[in-house]
Order: sequence, then structure tokens, then C-alpha cells
Amino acid sequence: MTMIVLARLLRQAPPLVSRTISTSSASKAVVQRGATFVVARFSEDLPQQVSYYHSTTRTEFPVRRRRRPSHRNQDDSVNAEETHYESPLRHSPVVDTDEFLRAADELLTRIEGALEPMKAQNETFILERSRGDLGEVITLDLGAKLGNYRIEISEEDHIFEYSSPISGKILYVLSAATGEWVGQEDGHNFEGLLVRDLIRYCRGMPKL
Repeated sequence: MTMIVLARLLRQAPPLVSRTISTSSASKAVVQRGATFVVARFSEDLPQQVSYYHSTTRTEFPVRRRRRPSHRNQDDSVNAEETHYESPLRHSPVVDTDEFLRAADELLTRIEGALEPMKAQNETFILERSRGDLGEVITLDLGAKLGNYRIEISEEDHIFEYSSPISGKILYVLSAATGEWVGQEDGHNFEGLLVRDLIRYCRGMPKL
């Protein structure tokens, strides 16, 4: 009789649920059904109390241990103070004075030729090339409303300064790697910036 009642209790045991059945008392038994424990008290007739308990299985995960850094040879070690990092956008400038002056003259001549056709398309468009304290200078006057554009060559420093009401003041160098005039700080192309600045306020487009 006891085994029959116990088998029925095991079939009825719900997972993840606890409940109690009360009748008369006599004896006690514990049986496990999967993750559910059945605790029952038995008599000659019916069990007095049956309780169901859920047991949670403990899962252990492998522990990842940090590897110790490998020891490098003294020849392979690099002193952080001696390491020099350069931005990929930076260009080594041309330092030869003759090469710089020749390239600067070609740039100003090309700009003059590109801007000259735009005079007829704009109400105020005064283009001048002159000699300044540091080197040659090109100025473009678009009137009091649109402002002035200026390119000033510094022959001694191998650099030129470009200023506009849109981009402000920017320094440019002649790249020894590409032969282009590029921004000293981020390596952007000067001619592309000049065209973008001019077409914003002017009619026509300079053909550089």
C-alpha cells in the first residue's frame, strides 16, 4: 500500500511548485523525482503530509585567469620617452628654399589664372598680387559684405598663411612626399578648401 501511494505522489509532483496534503500520520519517506523532492508521512491508510521541494542545480563556470605578460628581451624593449608617433595626415615639408619659392610662385600664378575669369561674373571681385614683408601676397576683395581672402607667402619659414571669412587663418606647407600644398595640422588639400570657400559666396568656379 505504501509503495502504491508513493508512486502516485511521484507522478503528481509538479516541477517548481511546493504544496502540502494533510491526512493521518504514521511514517516518513523522502524520494527524489528529477529536481523535485517528495517528503511524505505514511500510515496504513493514507499519508498524513506530503511536501514538494524544488532543488536548484548549481552550475560552475571555468575561471579565466589572466596571463602574465611575457618578458621581452632588452634589445626588443622600447623606451616610451624615445618613441615618436606621427599622425598619418602630417606631411614632411619641403625645406629647400629654391624648391619652395618655385612651387609658391607656380601656385600664385595658377590661382591668378583660375580667378581671373570670375571677375565678370561677380559685382565686386578685386584680385591683386603684391610683395609683402615676408614674401608675395595675393588678396581677393569681395566687398564689405562678403569680406577678403588673402594668401601670404613666408619665404624664410617655407610656409604660407591663408585667411578667409569662412575658414579663418590656416597655415600650409609644401609636402615633400606628394608635392601638394597641405594643411600643417591635419594634411588637408589647400586647393580643395579654396574652391569650397569661393563657390560659397561667388558666382562661377575657379578651375585649379
